[in-house]
Amino acid sequence: FPTLDFDTHSAFSTATGRYTSKVPGHYRVSSLVEFAANTTGSRQVSLHKNGVLESVLGWAGADETCSSQSTMRGGSATVYLNAGDYVSIYAWQNTGGALNVGGTATFTWVTIERISGLTTIGAAEKVEAIYTTAAGQSIDAATTEIVDFGTKVKDSHGAVTTGASWKFTAPRAGVATVHAMVTIGDGGF
Repeated sequence: FPTLDFDTHSAFSTATGRYTSKVPGHYRVSSLVEFAANTTGSRQVSLHKNGVLESVLGWAGADETCSSQSTMRGGSATVYLNAGDYVSIYAWQNTGGALNVGGTATFTWVTIERISGLTTIGAAEKVEAIYTTAAGQSIDAATTEIVDFGTKVKDSHGAVTTGASWKFTAPRAGVATVHAMVTIGDGGF
């Protein structure tokens, strides 16, 4: 991850790909890695703490890869770090040869955030929105479309607008964690 968007504690090294904790605590590490199109073998993205496997964030078998589309895998995990501990994201594949990973911030990234304890955020208000959908949605070829998660599970501040212009409007400033999953039909791959 050679490009740094922001780093509040100067803890990430673009030279080594390591985030070294300066403050002990629980950290949420999320990452996505895009692998080039190839139908051979498997792909894996994992979180390592101090050079040792901590958690597999995403895995894809050969039946989940495609010859004409890239394969993206990732996820998130929470890990406890003492000051001086470091975490890294590892990508693995076994196609039998080299396989490129994406070079865009949209499809290959990592975020690391310290999870504050209740004594730090006790007075702060939590903003939470959880939406799902059971309705199918057709995505046209070669276009970018908004996915309509139209079924509200929870929306603490009424921050979501559903429909073709689905969006979350943050009711206050701050760092947000976003998790989403969309299952796409096989489309003949």
